[in-house]
Amino acid sequence: MGGKKPPKGRGAPAKPAVINAPDKDDGRPKKNIFQMIAGFPQFVREVRAEGRKITWPSRNETWITSVMVGIMILITVAFFFAVDLVMSSLVGYIIKIGLPS
Repeated sequence: MGGKKPPKGRGAPAKPAVINAPDKDDGRPKKNIFQMIAGFPQFVREVRAEGRKITWPSRNETWITSVMVGIMILITVAFFFAVDLVMSSLVGYIIKIGLPS
């Protein structure tokens, strides 16, 4: 066994790749906790302004969507009930075939 080299590609395990993440210094000064707290009211104002831009559904649209969801649930229940009924009948039939007479 002396002198044999391992097959190509099966030598020592590869060294893990080291990726140096770039620094997150984008030129802006870092904010301390007090500056962040001081900016909170502006954040709340901006959130409220964005909330006013949302087009909310009317009561009628909400009702129609809820009814559609209920109908889809009933259709799904009926489908899975039928599939379950067919599958249980098939399994019962297969088991009857395998039972000794």
